[in-house]
Amino acid sequence: MVCPVFVQNRRHKFIAIILAVSTFIESSALKCYFCLINDQACLDPFTPDNSTMQQDCPSWANICIKTVERRTKDVSHHVLRGCFRDSFEGVDGCTLLRMAARSEGMDIISCQTCDTDFCNGFS
Repeated sequence: MVCPVFVQNRRHKFIAIILAVSTFIESSALKCYFCLINDQACLDPFTPDNSTMQQDCPSWANICIKTVERRTKDVSHHVLRGCFRDSFEGVDGCTLLRMAARSEGMDIISCQTCDTDFCNGFS
């Protein structure tokens, strides 16, 4: 099951599947803030709603991530926060997200990672 809010926008489908599926997989000790690109509460300055934006990360995730994306055609900015993996088959997580975003007509202008609970709440 994938979060229906995220799937409505085809441009973010790949990233949505990677991050939203983590809600339904076995949890590990790491906890991150989780919010979607279309969520206004995800924007900076970030003031998390602790009851709905805290996520137990799945066992495969070992970092929290925050990205700032820019759509190429309308130059709008979007923020995404969630659990991720530091690398997939030798490619680091931020590079993987940049490649996926480019294929969807977006640029990731900032990708920050950290590895302690709720560390991705920075602005």
